Amino acid sequence: SRPAPPPAQDSGRFGAFVRGDIEGKFRGAAATLGATYGVMSWLEVWLAATLGPTSGFAPGATGYFLKGTWRPLLTFGVPILFSDGARPGVHAAAGVEWNLNRTFGAFLLIGAEIFPTAQETATVRYRKVIFVPSLGLQARL
Repeated sequence: SRPAPPPAQDSGRFGAFVRGDIEGKFRGAAATLGATYGVMSWLEVWLAATLGPTSGFAPGATGYFLKGTWRPLLTFGVPILFSDGARPGVHAAAGVEWNLNRTFGAFLLIGAEIFPTAQETATVRYRKVIFVPSLGLQARL
């Protein structure tokens, strides 16, 4: 049998991730690309760009629970999307990360986004609260 990978120690490590976000009612999707930095062994901060029907960026943080191959996590971000001006919101999600080894991992998130200033336009209907399941890949140096 294969030995388990060493526990992830993220403190002081830079990384990158790609995440696919799916609108909960399957009416759209977006790709999120970001850079991370491990502040502590259980906390990463990140900055990401969102590319989709509405594009923008988001700073955020992810907290990990437990050490090892499978790690439950909570993530929180402040997405700012650009549509008729900047539209700030809040993104929160819970999930799990599977570390293939010390460098690569995959994760699954279930979350929600809230955009208090969202409004309907002639061409697009923006929702104030959105259910957002996500899948992603993580790499760390």
